[in-house]
Amino acid sequence: MPAITSGRVLVTGGSGFLALYVIRALLERGFSVRYTVRSESKAAFVDALFKEHAARLEAVIVADMALPGAYDAAVPGVDGIVHVASPVDVTNAGAPELVTGPAVGGVTGLAESVAAHGGALKRWVQVSSVGALGADFTQGAAYAEADWNDESVRVCAELGAGAEGIHKYNASKVLAERAFWAAAAGASWDGVSVLPSMIMAPELQYALSGASVGLGLGLAPLVAGGISESQLGDVAPWHIVDARDVGHVVVAALTTPEAGGERFIASNGILSLNDVALAAGGAFDNVVQANPDPAFAAALPAKSYVVDGSKAERVLGFTYRPVRETLEDTLASVPREVFAPAPAAQS
Repeated sequence: MPAITSGRVLVTGGSGFLALYVIRALLERGFSVRYTVRSESKAAFVDALFKEHAARLEAVIVADMALPGAYDAAVPGVDGIVHVASPVDVTNAGAPELVTGPAVGGVTGLAESVAAHGGALKRWVQVSSVGALGADFTQGAAYAEADWNDESVRVCAELGAGAEGIHKYNASKVLAERAFWAAAAGASWDGVSVLPSMIMAPELQYALSGASVGLGLGLAPLVAGGISESQLGDVAPWHIVDARDVGHVVVAALTTPEAGGERFIASNGILSLNDVALAAGGAFDNVVQANPDPAFAAALPAKSYVVDGSKAERVLGFTYRPVRETLEDTLASVPREVFAPAPAAQS
């Protein structure tokens, strides 16, 4: 199956949190990167972040990926594609198509541009989500790469705007990934999909702009809300993965021949409030000292569900970094005021 070890890779949604880590991983491996963003100001942001790689970095403005031919100027001469651009909307109260339409249209439009102008393409990595695996992320549930979240698609079809926002987001991931695999069938290029869980990592955006836009903000409510001793055994409703590890998975998915035609979950496991307290290390007044007992930590995964990310380690040849390292680095990268408790309401 065609894989690539050099050349130019197109990354869509290039100013997004994960896409920045993908771009960095590709540049560090010696690839040239062409990336898409919606405006010149976003391109200036990305270029400034990676200014030491300016000779191997190129921006293409795609103001609206839903427009016909939106990616026509982006695909000529690229050896690989990493398609990250997709709506990140888990609270939409409107019709499901407001979320699913752009997600699917981005894939089909990109595929049409590739068919017309992207004859050099060898491999396309589609970034999906563990939300495409299932809807029942409760204690005891278990998911692997063979699973598909047809439940969220069904709920959206039956309830329309009345469906929960998370179902609309999950359905967008399912339908976009199915559109991707349909495009890959019989194409001259081959495909790989990567399905991350909740992504955290040091905030690249903060390093340059100071804007509160990174996914590490998922920690803010946990820290600002306070963690008591009685909560240390609580488990968050999502698993996590380090964006640096996802960047590695994406690059390996491009460069590993055996990855062609495969799905890879990128997930490092549960997030417990004890993990957060360990990472906080006593630095936050409203977070108690963590329980350091390994036996306490070892009992916590049984309270959660299972999303098995081990296939990526086996096939792509890497090891996830420790959850504590991810959390410590993320906490250290975000300005302290983001984690401050909300001010008390005035009477």
